[in-house]
Amino acid sequence: MTETVAIVRPSVTKPVARRRPTKPTTVSASALALHLDCTRTYIGKLEAKGVIQRQDDGFPLDQSRVAYLRHLRRTVHALQGLLAGPRLPYKRSHLVALRSTKITASDPLSTWWPGEL
Repeated sequence: MTETVAIVRPSVTKPVARRRPTKPTTVSASALALHLDCTRTYIGKLEAKGVIQRQDDGFPLDQSRVAYLRHLRRTVHALQGLLAGPRLPYKRSHLVALRSTKITASDPLSTWWPGEL
């Protein structure tokens, strides 16, 4: 007869080290300015706008960095929206509007462009 033997193996997994909740690292305005590569005056302007907030003992480093990056992204998106106005399709729409008939061999494409002399 065959016997069933249970094989006991030691656990291979290592215990997971738990991170203790720590207080966010706070820094001075000058240290934050160095970290964000800007001036101390600009940090004051960002604080006045409400982009970053000072806590009791300084600026929280991670939270301020994320808030500043979000502010920069909003600024870039706003500028792109202003710059990408109705000027992009100008040339093609003008050509279509100026073309009275289709381009043929007897009436070839003109090299003249609106606004050019």
